Amino acid sequence: MAVGESVVLVKEDGSDKEYTLITVQPCVDRTEYDGTADIGNMGTEKLQEKVRDSGLFEISESAEILLTCDIERFIEGSALKRWIMPGWGSTQGAVSVMLVRKDGYKILANFKSQASVDAGGFYTLGAEEYILDSAFNEIIKQLRDWFDKSTNNAL
Repeated sequence: MAVGESVVLVKEDGSDKEYTLITVQPCVDRTEYDGTADIGNMGTEKLQEKVRDSGLFEISESAEILLTCDIERFIEGSALKRWIMPGWGSTQGAVSVMLVRKDGYKILANFKSQASVDAGGFYTLGAEEYILDSAFNEIIKQLRDWFDKSTNNAL
């Protein structure tokens, strides 16, 4: 089970209809991860999937709003170590996503999330495969809250 934390820094409300059409830019891997996985590509695929499945936005290369993504932390961890001593062998992921207006690159909102698997045994095998998924789930919740609050405030 992944534990998550999240932060939202809002610059502008999301009540404008133009915010429903976005371009998802490739995630930038800022982790210095030296394993075999392509973290940037893995993050981009997860984010696009989550955005598409959320129904909040339509993805289009011609959109005036960009969704940028930074993978800030990725640590694979070890299920065996977590089983021996909780906290040891923690799998961690942290992401930052911004909504940016192309015209002038004005930041509309910044969303951050981190997830970790700190304890458990062999049932937590493969946590490195779903840790970014968990972090992006929180980002989608934040995007939904931002969009819903902004829309309700505009009524």
